[in-house]
Amino acid sequence: MDETHWEPVGSVAGIVQRMLVERPQGTVKYIRFAPATAFPLHRHPDRHEWCVVVEGSAAVRVGESQWTLAQGEHAEFPVGVDHQIIGGPEGALVLVGAFRAAG
Repeated sequence: MDETHWEPVGSVAGIVQRMLVERPQGTVKYIRFAPATAFPLHRHPDRHEWCVVVEGSAAVRVGESQWTLAQGEHAEFPVGVDHQIIGGPEGALVLVGAFRAAG
């Protein structure tokens, strides 16, 4: 993958993103995680989010549950539920989409 157009994600070291789609109703982006790097636990009050592991592996936390996703596996994060993605031991490239909830 082209290494241009990657930007830091806030102040989190070891995580960069590449925006693919950015619209008022939602976004789609790649997020690259260095090994064992965690995106902060957070929630979206008005967005449903999903992710697919493209390369490597990643742990995901949704509410009180946590499990590991291998390449090609996905997870969904419902509106208003705490969630987190953590890069696996070899790091991860994750495709993430977040869209406004209907209604």
